[in-house]
Amino acid sequence: MDFERNLQRRGFEKICGIDEAGKGALAGPLVSAAVIAPIEGFDFEVNDSKKLSAKRRQEISLKIKEKAIAWSVGVCQTEEINSLGIKQAMYLCYERSICDLKIKPDYLIIDYFTLPSSTTPQTGITKGDQVSATIAAASIIAKTTRDEIMKRLAKKYSFFKFEKNFGYGTADHRQAIKTHGPTCEHRKLFIRNCLKESVI
Repeated sequence: MDFERNLQRRGFEKICGIDEAGKGALAGPLVSAAVIAPIEGFDFEVNDSKKLSAKRRQEISLKIKEKAIAWSVGVCQTEEINSLGIKQAMYLCYERSICDLKIKPDYLIIDYFTLPSSTTPQTGITKGDQVSATIAAASIIAKTTRDEIMKRLAKKYSFFKFEKNFGYGTADHRQAIKTHGPTCEHRKLFIRNCLKESVI
């Protein structure tokens, strides 16, 4: 929490870490999480949620939710991503997660990006989940939330095995798109770019 402690010394108290999951996927929603955490007693020694097993990630997610001062998630559905484009959808997702917090943050720390629409002081940090414990916490909540959504979608679209690929462009997933055609959960531009042929 060194980054957060430095902000605290500057007078900020409600420091909010923000991260997303699903930005590079071919299918499914974009999910962001916002976490305001206590400065002390919140280090879970996790700086990359992608390296954790699904079970361990879920366990840590529950602990984060218990210890956080406030947390929330924002979701942008595939239709919104297709309409807005991924970057604007990501900003909207961030805004939704921040707005749903029960406490208004006085500083935002965001993985890589900053939020143009926000008047709250903020910093975008490259590889933020390796620098900030609150960004790492947000990353885990965003990832576990999105994984659960994709597991539900897998029951509806069994050909695509979303419970295994979570909407990302694995070889099997790409082949399933070629064989069965895209669903309404697939991102149109992403599919064009990935498959290099029109399947829309």
